[in-house]
Amino acid sequence: MNVRHLAFAGLAVIGMSAAFAQDAQPAPQTGGAEVHGYPAALVRYDRGAVLRTAIAWTAGRAVRLDGFADTAVVRDPGFGRGLRNYTGFGAALEAPAPFRTLLSIEWGYGLQGVDTTGGRGTNVVRIAAYKVF
Repeated sequence: MNVRHLAFAGLAVIGMSAAFAQDAQPAPQTGGAEVHGYPAALVRYDRGAVLRTAIAWTAGRAVRLDGFADTAVVRDPGFGRGLRNYTGFGAALEAPAPFRTLLSIEWGYGLQGVDTTGGRGTNVVRIAAYKVF
């Protein structure tokens, strides 16, 4: 995995990472890196490539906003021999919460995901609270 980060005068940080696999065991996620907008168990592969990008901006003293764009071109033996594309994007907000905790809310939309009604596009929302001891 190759990770690059660029910072712009303390205003924003842009990150990019890439992962490649060939003849690997299918993992529950793409090489350990999820694609935003897809449930973690949906994108599995034994070969392919994943590109993840992110931008983070600190709004004020305590709130951080993130934006994501990811794409994966992978082969899942369960879906045939060909490559499939999974592209997704999303946003996140992190802010302090009571009792010295950090609240994180993340949303992602998968363009090629299939929802429960058979339609295209999947929404994934994750809400987490972190406490450092």
